[in-house]
Parts: sequence; structure tokens; C-alpha cells
Amino acid sequence: MLSTVTRCLVYELVPLKHTTIYYRSLMISTNQLRSAFPIKSARDSSVSSNEKLHQSKLNEIESPNSVTSLDPTVPTGTPTVPLPPPKRSLKEQIVTFYKAMWRDYRDVFKENYEESKNKPKKTIVYGIIFGTMGYLLWSNPSESDFHAEFFENRNMLSLVGKPIRNPISEEYCNNISRLEIKGQLRYQSFGFFSIVWRHDNPECAGSFECTCKYLKPIITEAKERFIDVGLGDRWWITDKRMEDYDVNEREWDQLPNLVNSTNQNVSA
Repeated sequence: MLSTVTRCLVYELVPLKHTTIYYRSLMISTNQLRSAFPIKSARDSSVSSNEKLHQSKLNEIESPNSVTSLDPTVPTGTPTVPLPPPKRSLKEQIVTFYKAMWRDYRDVFKENYEESKNKPKKTIVYGIIFGTMGYLLWSNPSESDFHAEFFENRNMLSLVGKPIRNPISEEYCNNISRLEIKGQLRYQSFGFFSIVWRHDNPECAGSFECTCKYLKPIITEAKERFIDVGLGDRWWITDKRMEDYDVNEREWDQLPNLVNSTNQNVSA
């Protein structure tokens, strides 16, 4: 291409008689430029690019940790995909999981131990809080505990004569007995404590009055329906009502009348 341009310039600008001289001088300068600045042809560049691509494919095939796609739709310049790790057995997976969990717990205990040594007051406060919570969870009374304590109190009250029975204890036990027979007692646990309350209908009833959501107990009636609360392995209201169950404070109210009647009988 460069020689053709040179010839055109020579034929247009130089007289015919000096064409041979100027042409030779321009050809010499052109050869010097080519030797100083070599220019690759399109054929040479295509050959070199094909050689590089061929060499890269050979390297990908020879490498053990790579997979080349044989799909013709996938472009050749896409990155290689590493091979997945070998599949482990179920036993190895379980062992690896528990080892990792053990290391995590061990590190946590070590950090907490070091922190407790550096901050003893904080450790004592947290110990009291978590210890109390653990005790409340462990000592939360169940529904069977409530029934067992009620039967025990009922038996103790029956061993006491009627004139010296505490009327408060007797009325409380009679109320629990009526609710138990009708199936209206309800038990609800909240983790740290439990409550026993009164429902209007038995649990197994399926009438419209029992199933209608508009007739269910509301929160404003909680005080009237509340029976007992269990906390710290105790039923507090039951214990309060059963104090002095064998002491009747009204027993001596009739004593003056009995004395007067006795005196009248003696005098007569």
C-alpha cells in the first residue's frame, strides 16, 4: 500500500525524465522506514492470535483443577470453573459439624471466663439474674401439682371437726370442688409462673355458647375469674387461704349465749 502511494506521488509531482531517480530514492527511504518501524500484516496478527488461543486451550486442558466447556454455544473467552470438592459421607459431615460446634462453645466459654475475671461485679449481677430465672423455670408448678395440693388440703380439712373449721378455708375448698366437678378450671403456664382461673363452660363442651368468640371471657373480668397463681413451687393464694384451717374465729361468738342458757338451767 505504501509503495502504491509513493508511485502516485512520483507520477504527479515529478517530471517524466526524472521519474526513475526520484522513484529509487523514495523506495530507499521507504525500505528504511520499514526496517525501523516493522508493521505486521493482518495475516501475521491473525496467525499469532490463533496460536495464543490454541496455547491457552492446551493449558486449560492440562490443568487438573479446571474444566473447559465443550458446548459450542459457550464463548471461548469464558473463565474456567473450578471442580467441586469431593462429596463427604454422612458420618464425616456429622463429625465435622459437632467439632465446629464444640470449638465455638469452647471459645465462648473461654471469653466469658476471662471477662468474668476482669469484671467480677458484673459477673455476680448476671449470675444472680440467670440463677433466679433458672430456678423459676425449674420450680414452675404444673396443673397436676395444683390438683395434688388441693386434694391434700381437702383431706386435712376433713379431719378437723366442723365447729373449729376455718370458714374461709372451707369455702375456698368447696368452691374449687364445684369448679372441678363442672370442668370449669383452666390452667395456663407462662414459663416462670402459672395461673389457674375459672371458665364459664367445661372444656369439652361444643355448644354455641361455648364456641362463640363474642361470649368468651374478656380481660376486664380477670380479677373475678382469677383463682390462684403458682410461683417458686408454691400456690400462693391456696397457702394463704389454708392458714389456720383448724381455727374458727367465730366459735367463741356463741359462748355468752351458751353460758347464759347453762346458768338459767342450773338456777331452775
